[in-house]
Amino acid sequence: MEDTSWLYNPKLYQQSGCVFQAYGMNFKPEAFLQDTTFDSKLILYHGKLGLPEELKRKVAETDLEALAVFETTYLLLTVSEAEQSQTQLADAASFLEQYRSEIKRLREFPQVEMVSLKFQPAEGEPPLETLPDEFLELASDVESIMF
Repeated sequence: MEDTSWLYNPKLYQQSGCVFQAYGMNFKPEAFLQDTTFDSKLILYHGKLGLPEELKRKVAETDLEALAVFETTYLLLTVSEAEQSQTQLADAASFLEQYRSEIKRLREFPQVEMVSLKFQPAEGEPPLETLPDEFLELASDVESIMF
């Protein structure tokens, strides 16, 4: 039987790019996605990150609180596949502008605890040091920006 968990999704291990994510302990991304205007090609993953059952049993035996983290439900979207920080920033600005109302709807969706953007430039590329005010204004419904 093939394991379809997030651990075996090669798209989640990209070396560079920008990802938009929303998560929450009882968040139901499938319910949100039923009426979404997000382009389906952007969806990297939705569901619990989870653990393989054998590992889940071992973690549960030692630390039930740690197990809860792996039961958090996620929605991950590709914002940019670019390697350069400035290109990622431009792609993210376009994403935020295009999907402004959908991001707000997601942030207010039941059980969503966090909405964030994560920038990851390619190795050797300079990371972002600051974000322009115009970008921060566009990102007003994003609670966390990691770069």
